[in-house]
Amino acid sequence: MGQVCMEKPFISFPDEPDSSLQEVLDQVHMLVFEVLKTVGELAAAITQKSKELDRLKKEYEVKLRVLDAYINKVVPLEMFLLKGEESDKEVTDVIDQELRCSNCLNIIYSLQEGCDYILVPRAVAQQKAAQVDDLSAAILALSASDNNVTDSHTDPALLDNIAKAPTASSRQSKKQHGKQKRTCSYCNRSGHTRARCFERLSKEPGQALGQQSSHK
Repeated sequence: MGQVCMEKPFISFPDEPDSSLQEVLDQVHMLVFEVLKTVGELAAAITQKSKELDRLKKEYEVKLRVLDAYINKVVPLEMFLLKGEESDKEVTDVIDQELRCSNCLNIIYSLQEGCDYILVPRAVAQQKAAQVDDLSAAILALSASDNNVTDSHTDPALLDNIAKAPTASSRQSKKQHGKQKRTCSYCNRSGHTRARCFERLSKEPGQALGQQSSHK
């Protein structure tokens, strides 16, 4: 029998890669670059948002502290201390309650409806009221004079000054009395001057001059 020669297959690789394979590699490199760029931009956006959230959180906490301080002035804590430690729900319920005047039943405070009043903390109101003693005393003096009742807490000198102060009607009457004393030298009537004499001003200039010469 003849011998059969078994030779191993020979695979040859080109010295340079195929052009189509090079294009695929270039596209892969471009995609990787774009992905890395997108991831970097996303990380920067997340960092920026985190900084903004931290800033908003700090501002929110500051506003909450200011609101708590205002609530502590408007709503006395004694009403909650009687029951123990107050809860946020109890404070919220008090703020949500509608407040009406006990005399006229007008709405003084309401979150649902508009009102013409502003709630002022009692401590602030007392502090401001202490700066207007003269005004408070004047109001007390007027109330006492209307009711014919003498208030012992009112300064007598202030009452005397209020009583002696000229009113608008008295000033008007004095002004009218002064006008009545004036006498016109043109028509010899009282109540106005020659410059404001209606009879003289209503005539023609020539007639007014003739009338003046006859009066002279």
